[in-house]
Amino acid sequence: MDFPATAAHYPSGRLYTHDTRNFFALGGGLEYRLKRMIDIRAEYEYQFWPNFLGYNYVNPNGVSVGVLYSFKPYYPHAHHY
Repeated sequence: MDFPATAAHYPSGRLYTHDTRNFFALGGGLEYRLKRMIDIRAEYEYQFWPNFLGYNYVNPNGVSVGVLYSFKPYYPHAHHY
């Protein structure tokens, strides 16, 4: 993660403008066929950022929703040998 220079310094005297941390995320989603060539999709993600820049926990989370259009029609159980 890179961020603008602040008054904080490393012990070496350089400005503190970069940090590397381990974050964890859980998520899941659903996809539903609305019509033969159109699907709708929804996803949720929850992130854990333990001890990030002095805060106990920062937990961003979000939802995304989308529509998927297939240019090739979907034919269930169609086998071409």
